[in-house]
Amino acid sequence: MQVRGAGVEVALQLAELAHRKLPESPEVADTLGWVHLRRNMPSMALPLLEQASRNAPSNAAIAYHLGTAYLELGRRSDALAAFQLAIKAGPGTPEGGAAKRAMAAMFTVSSNTTMLPWPSRAPAALKAS
Repeated sequence: MQVRGAGVEVALQLAELAHRKLPESPEVADTLGWVHLRRNMPSMALPLLEQASRNAPSNAAIAYHLGTAYLELGRRSDALAAFQLAIKAGPGTPEGGAAKRAMAAMFTVSSNTTMLPWPSRAPAALKAS
């Protein structure tokens, strides 16, 4: 679901209504979670996306959305696992591609990053090599 600007509030209302009517639906939980992510509320999105993932573990879109929530909450190892699942579940899907890009971004070092020298108290085994 692509939502921007004022449309995100309408999407929230519709997703909440759908979730009240279909609380067990992984697709509806995913939609509501994704709307919360678009509203910059990953802590509200996470339980919904985890529920959706438990109920539809091979859904690439849900796995990608869950990985995005984990990443926004600083849970990098969980994000990595979810992105790997999205790639495995949907190798040719837009979500699988987005998960690949998100993983690559996690491991890309900015050109502005300063590499620091080894500290003077580095372990002897490291100094000898």
